[in-house]
Amino acid sequence: MNEEQVRFSIIVPTYNRSKFLKIAISSVIGQSYTNWELLIIDDGSTDDTKSLIHQFRDDRIKYVYQENSERAVARNNGIKLVTGSYICFLDSDDYYLPNHLESFQKLIIQKQHPVAFMVSNTFSELSGMRSKVEMFRNDYNHPVEFYWNHTILTPISVCIHHKILENNKFPENFKKAFWEDTHLWLRIMAQYQFAYNQDYTAVLSNHSERSSQRINLQRANDHIGMMESLFRDYHSILEKYITKKMLIDKIYAKYQAFIYLARLDKNPKLGFALLKKAYTSSFSLRRTPYFIITLIKLIFAKMNIHLR
Repeated sequence: MNEEQVRFSIIVPTYNRSKFLKIAISSVIGQSYTNWELLIIDDGSTDDTKSLIHQFRDDRIKYVYQENSERAVARNNGIKLVTGSYICFLDSDDYYLPNHLESFQKLIIQKQHPVAFMVSNTFSELSGMRSKVEMFRNDYNHPVEFYWNHTILTPISVCIHHKILENNKFPENFKKAFWEDTHLWLRIMAQYQFAYNQDYTAVLSNHSERSSQRINLQRANDHIGMMESLFRDYHSILEKYITKKMLIDKIYAKYQAFIYLARLDKNPKLGFALLKKAYTSSFSLRRTPYFIITLIKLIFAKMNIHLR
């Protein structure tokens, strides 16, 4: 594949993020590699998102409005409209560095054949300070094993050949989950070629309004349900990499994280509900101390007595 054939389609799902969106769009316009199109899928915004986008006078930018349906639907609708050979993703509160597309383009040319799934490193930004996030390490037998056990692979790090996404979509049946991207990444990595771009090419912005920082019972249930559906519905392609024990351990770890967030939010009622779910889904004798200690902490939290 030569340079002229590499065209990138960038999909941005957005919902009431106009105060962040300008930076995201500008980061695409500022790319050193210019053969791209930007599809902004407005998921029913009620702010000034539409007027903001129309301020950008660039024919490569396309705006699509849909009734509010959550990110998975927005991304899938964007995939239907792309004209590029490779699809990248960008959340409306993150942004690319100028070398993002060029770095992927060089990797594609270097491979001398179409690459199914590519990943680049990112920075995480908090209060103006950046820290490096390494998105892959070669200390596992397969990428699926690595991503199941370690790093959350953010959409800004991913670039996928458009043919792969014709038959592989983001799951839409878990409306409140925030694991729909990982669900798709693992399915693709289990079936297709993987390439790692070691450059740091994008920035993940951490702020108080980021939806992934908020937790409720429905969102936790959908998250766990999505993990279980992945293991159940795609067992034939994942069984080499993910065992039943690994699934139970992962569910247990997720419930631990959700319960911790509930405690931080001073919401013992949610904590009790999550603990009950954790107990019924992942109980084992070796986890008994955790369940007892956490139950005590939640009881004291309900009584407004703080324990570390």
